[in-house]
Amino acid sequence: MNITEMQEKAIQIRRDTLQILKHTPAGYSGTSLSHIDILVVLYYGMMKLDPLNPTWEERDRFLYCQDHSVEALYSILADRGFFPAHELQSFRRYGSRLIGHPNRQVPGIEMTGGVVGHGLSEAVGMALTAHMNKQNYRVFTLMDEAEISNGKTGEAALSASRYNLDNLITIVELRGASGEPTPDKLRQSREFADKWRSLGWDVVIVNGNGIDELYRALQETRSRKGKPQLLVAHTVQQTESDLRTDTGAGAGSSQVVSGDKALPWKNGALDVSDGPMTVGQMILEYLLEKARADQDIVLVLDESIAMDEISRYAAELPDQIIQIEYAEEQLVGIAAGLAVSGKKPFVLASANFLTMRAIEQIKMNVSYSSANVKLIGLDGGVSCGAKGMAYHSIQDIALIRGIPRLATVIPSDHREITAMLDALLLHEGGVYARVGRIPMKEVYTAEDKVCFELGKAVQLRDGQDLTLIAAGEMVQLALETAAALAKDGIGCQVLNMHTIKPLDEDAVLRAARETGHLITLEEHSVLGGLGSAVSEFVIQKCPVPLRIVGVPDEPSIAGNVSEIFDHYSLTYSSIRSIARKMLKNSRKK
Repeated sequence: MNITEMQEKAIQIRRDTLQILKHTPAGYSGTSLSHIDILVVLYYGMMKLDPLNPTWEERDRFLYCQDHSVEALYSILADRGFFPAHELQSFRRYGSRLIGHPNRQVPGIEMTGGVVGHGLSEAVGMALTAHMNKQNYRVFTLMDEAEISNGKTGEAALSASRYNLDNLITIVELRGASGEPTPDKLRQSREFADKWRSLGWDVVIVNGNGIDELYRALQETRSRKGKPQLLVAHTVQQTESDLRTDTGAGAGSSQVVSGDKALPWKNGALDVSDGPMTVGQMILEYLLEKARADQDIVLVLDESIAMDEISRYAAELPDQIIQIEYAEEQLVGIAAGLAVSGKKPFVLASANFLTMRAIEQIKMNVSYSSANVKLIGLDGGVSCGAKGMAYHSIQDIALIRGIPRLATVIPSDHREITAMLDALLLHEGGVYARVGRIPMKEVYTAEDKVCFELGKAVQLRDGQDLTLIAAGEMVQLALETAAALAKDGIGCQVLNMHTIKPLDEDAVLRAARETGHLITLEEHSVLGGLGSAVSEFVIQKCPVPLRIVGVPDEPSIAGNVSEIFDHYSLTYSSIRSIARKMLKNSRKK
């Protein structure tokens, strides 16, 4: 394509992207629209590709290294013929392969993504392979500020320079709010350029919304040899008014074409959730109240917590809040340093990234150093729903259980969360507590006295035939199942095992002896979680029939929470069937 054709194509892709966003449960329009010009130049003017043969060995590779906003990339892949365009309507829907981040099941996607800091390392591996095999393909990556500021990205940049990967071209997008870069953005781009030149890269600063300038800059990368290459691209993040009118995105940009209705907009993201306070907000309100009376309580969090959620805390107690960029390892390390110096830090971050990324710091800085750090994993289990497997937290308990001196807790509803936080303030030592995204169905009523003691299960229902042992949101499911089984004449005991570690072994042993049949329920992999903890104990002390119900050993499916629960048979009807079958088989013996 020539320049004019690519400019027209960019208008079309913006229109297609907006159509996806209008029909999706959630999405990120500002970031998606801002880099469409870059993607268009790559996919229509620069890269060697064969949509009919997506795994062609000589193809150029592209890695999308941004946390969100994959909508525009999917639009382009469909337009190029990698998959049927009608499939775009399934974006972020149950069972779709078009989940909320790059998914390698989709033709044209090289690596499953969605996690900050991985992309450039993967790109280095691909570029090295081309050198080793004497192939001529090139590797392109698109990163944003969060990605480039990650420590692993800098280490990958050094590796690229060491091996003279001149077939590696990285584009860093610096988004601004207006047509011309602000002085701060210009200074930032110069700092990026100087830093990466010092790492051994060739660097060029370009207008990321100017297709002609982008095309020339990328063409020139073909002739520069001996060094990896970086383009620092200034782009404009779209605003709500840009989406509703035909205003341009910035100097040299393609025109923004909106749909026929205004789109809901919040913090740069399309948003349809005008629902109740999130669990994270509830915890912030609790900690604000307690911190007013205790200056040693310190909130430590990353930028995944929106500023509007912490604004009251930050305004009232600015010396008791620490917020850094996306680096969970730093969060835990800083919190441990605060703790051993006498503070009472509470770390709030995504359960998935907190455990997966900072597991070494949790082990060394919190556990082995006996630091009084409370780790609160937000958006636990599959509560991120349609965002997909990269955001689901279904291996976190398995990771944490293997670390000594670290209690592990999953409360069942908002009243138990409050009781848990009361207990955590009194507990000296490390704790990992995992909570969901939105308030769960009530297990306890306002009249109930919620007793929360670490390591002590709560019996919510008595029964003589079998016991359901559950944690978190599964506790309500266990109660619903027990009520249904009662209609079948089956007496079902229910244990709220809110503490996975230390496990209440006395309660498990008593249930095994009294009912002779156990079923564990968890919003977690069937490997390494509550079911594993119970079975490891029962097999040694009182072997009885036991069934572990949870997410199977596979990448989790995308969809809303109820769809995911249905998919994995985490429903009272499925568990009722499992229970009846278990008892029937026992009677046969």
